[in-house]
Amino acid sequence: MNEKNASSGPSEKDKREYFEEHFLYEVRMFIYSFEQLAMCPNIVKEINQTSTQVSTPWVSQFGSQFRDGNSRNMALETFLLHARNLREFFYSDRKRDDDARAFHFFPDKNSWEKLRPKETDSIRDIKNRANKEIAHLTYKRISGTPPDKNWDCGKILTDLLAVTKFFLDKLPKEYIGENAAKIRSEIEQLFTRI
Repeated sequence: MNEKNASSGPSEKDKREYFEEHFLYEVRMFIYSFEQLAMCPNIVKEINQTSTQVSTPWVSQFGSQFRDGNSRNMALETFLLHARNLREFFYSDRKRDDDARAFHFFPDKNSWEKLRPKETDSIRDIKNRANKEIAHLTYKRISGTPPDKNWDCGKILTDLLAVTKFFLDKLPKEYIGENAAKIRSEIEQLFTRI
């Protein structure tokens, strides 16, 4: 973002550039990291057990390749990082001039806040859990493998993709270019498989 625009918010040029490159990147990496996570041998079973939102055929197509525990952790952490970033974009009320937020793309902050879907439990939990269990070294990290350490990745995926699709559907037309239309189409196709 340009320095001179920092105090008054992003310019239209800044918003278009951000949206086309960075926002769409977050969405793509969110989806891709879930696909990588689904290739890990134990995660297929966990996703199917914990989520009613992800169907077995879609997940199991990625489950045939072997992934070790470190690959699983890397995929999970990447998935949760992008989930956390999208959650912040759609729902955070923190006010830093250089943070991109969904409301920047609407006439005013209240327009998006009135429109946006209610934050689900799975989306709300991302911030605190990811902060404590991934982003920071804290004593709140859960040790061992108790059930409450599991993440319902399928639910997180479907809930955040639903908000993303809603955002893209409501976004003023001047922001929808070829890349945004393609992402929206990909999300619609994913919803036919899950």
